[in-house]
Amino acid sequence: MFELEVVNPLHWRVRIGPWQFRTWRTFFMKVPRGYRSPELIYEVARIADDDHLEGQLAAFDSEPEAKRYFALLEAEGRHGDLILNYVTLHSRLEDWSSNR
Repeated sequence: MFELEVVNPLHWRVRIGPWQFRTWRTFFMKVPRGYRSPELIYEVARIADDDHLEGQLAAFDSEPEAKRYFALLEAEGRHGDLILNYVTLHSRLEDWSSNR
């Protein structure tokens, strides 16, 4: 099995058989049999003045849709309090335990 996932130049993952290599901690690991890679969700969220996450406004399974919604909110006058977040979504607890 070979998988390549590139979110941006600094955030990528390669899986070759049971071995997974990525640019965030842990940098490499051997995943168990039956492991399923997480889905990537694009979240448009509101942040407070002290930079903590205040709440999610919407979530999408494609980056272009999330950016389109982000642009729509900015066009309505929401400047400075919005952020586009990348969130990994696991379908099973076992997969999350192997990927943290």
